[in-house]
Amino acid sequence: MARGACLLEWLQRREAREAEREEQRQQIGPETQFIGGLSSKSKPNLQDIAQALNLDTNGQKKDIMGHIIACFNADPMSREDPRFEGLFNRTRQRPAQTDGKGPNTLPSDSAGPLSSTLNLPPLLLASNVVNTYPLPYPLSQHGPFPFNPYPCTFLSLQCTYNHYQHNITPALLILLLYIFNAQLIHILILVHVL
Repeated sequence: MARGACLLEWLQRREAREAEREEQRQQIGPETQFIGGLSSKSKPNLQDIAQALNLDTNGQKKDIMGHIIACFNADPMSREDPRFEGLFNRTRQRPAQTDGKGPNTLPSDSAGPLSSTLNLPPLLLASNVVNTYPLPYPLSQHGPFPFNPYPCTFLSLQCTYNHYQHNITPALLILLLYIFNAQLIHILILVHVL
């Protein structure tokens, strides 16, 4: 009997949570903005979005997400709705630099040629793409990298690669790139391929 009582208690708590969540969902107004990627949303959050789109809120998480994606694919203009544009606009607003000439910035003219030849998304071409890790050393069998006390930027890494291009094998370059963040990985691999 103890097992049945625990199950009954669990079901009552679950129903209470669902009722509370449904009440919260009813309070979502037409001005509520949704932000963040759909894949990172929990089932209750996806149900909120589905209800705002007048979709079915029942089913598993993957089903609800499928209905939401199908709705946005059927009506691409709905992606521009202020309530839902935060679901698709993944760039973060960063504070603007006053002079734009700090040690961790790319020259402003470098975004032009990169954007035209590599066709990279704007997030990767931001002038303030910075990694906060100093260059690791030693990584080459022919000697250590010069110590860089400043955080690494795309240009300093590119110059380091050009200076040691005979000492760095492609496999070592890939290993080095995985140390840095994903944005630098994509940029350097594309630059190396071109």
